[in-house]
Amino acid sequence: MATFGETITQIASEINRTDKDTLIGTAIQTALRKHQENKVAFNQEIDNSQATVASSENLTLPANYFNIASVRIIYGTNDQAALRSSSWTDMQAYSNTITGRPVVYCIFDGVIKLRPIPDAVYSVIISYYKTDTIPTSNGNTHLWLTNAESLIKWEAKSFLYADVLEDEQRATWFANMADNELRRILRVSTDQTQSKQLSYN
Repeated sequence: MATFGETITQIASEINRTDKDTLIGTAIQTALRKHQENKVAFNQEIDNSQATVASSENLTLPANYFNIASVRIIYGTNDQAALRSSSWTDMQAYSNTITGRPVVYCIFDGVIKLRPIPDAVYSVIISYYKTDTIPTSNGNTHLWLTNAESLIKWEAKSFLYADVLEDEQRATWFANMADNELRRILRVSTDQTQSKQLSYN
């Protein structure tokens, strides 16, 4: 697990340019912003801390989420039901006065909206993908530096060679290496994500 500062030092050594630390840091940040909204197993989280409130249609969105994978409610004797994802427009087909066990949800106005409006307290399980804070200090870490360090380093090098060192051939080579590594991560992550979701069924 490399920190932001350690990754800067590693790249500087690998490209033999210890005079470009600030630009290397910027390239790493750019690479992180580019990739951190890919849906992979290591940025998936399960939030099972919430519960509905009777007669309230709202649930709180998890912090730093960028995609909701599923919303499930627990009812009866620990039975679970997956809610169908919808748009706010389509949810207008459901009356905002009828209550019952929710069957559909959407994200609107910064919250999760439920229909029918809950008629009781139901425990909720939200599966989602999250972003991480982009590092700015040497000691900072990041999910993608911890779990996909090679990808981030290759992507950062492609930016450096394209925009700073002006070597298009090397920029293209590193970009291809990054693309290959991303495909590998996504392929491996598919199975891991499915296993993670099944463990909460």
